[in-house]
Amino acid sequence: MSGPHGQVTPVTTQEGSAESSDAPRPFPRQATRHLLVVLGAEESDVVCAAGGLIYDWSLGGWDVVVYLGVSRDDRPLRILGAKAAPLARLDGLRSDSSWPQAIIASSPLYHQDRAVREYFNEASLRDYAATAMLGDDWPAGLGQGIGQLKHRLSPAARAFKLQAMLAAELTPATLEPIEVFRGFAQRFTSNRFIDVAPT
Repeated sequence: MSGPHGQVTPVTTQEGSAESSDAPRPFPRQATRHLLVVLGAEESDVVCAAGGLIYDWSLGGWDVVVYLGVSRDDRPLRILGAKAAPLARLDGLRSDSSWPQAIIASSPLYHQDRAVREYFNEASLRDYAATAMLGDDWPAGLGQGIGQLKHRLSPAARAFKLQAMLAAELTPATLEPIEVFRGFAQRFTSNRFIDVAPT
């Protein structure tokens, strides 16, 4: 299966290497469809930080589900091709057969919500999924090999992200062409179902 149209670019930092591997990591008994789970405080939080990535991966054939602490209007996420769900449903994803291929979490939500923290930690420490945080934050002591990940938005993603932001009543002064995340760079580069380009 081909990956999304945009790119997630791992950037090597002093904390770890972003060297690629030929063989995918053996994730445990996952669903056959590729699933990206995003954990956010609310729609605007997710759209601003990862709207372009969500659109590009959804267009590339991924199922994208955004679990929200507070949901006011799911239109911005639907514009990007994602489904919204309450955090209360998160426990249903913790069986061996339901772990997604990738998880991206909001740092404030991670620190505020115990269920989110346990879910993200389990996926990271047991290597159940490629994991990353929105922005450039990462929980202290949670694994080695952490690096910066950059997603370059496709032209279509920039257009749809703008519409999603307007639907969320956000008016950006400028729309950045790159979204920044922080996580296990090696886990993203070692799985061919995610398009990556080492810098």
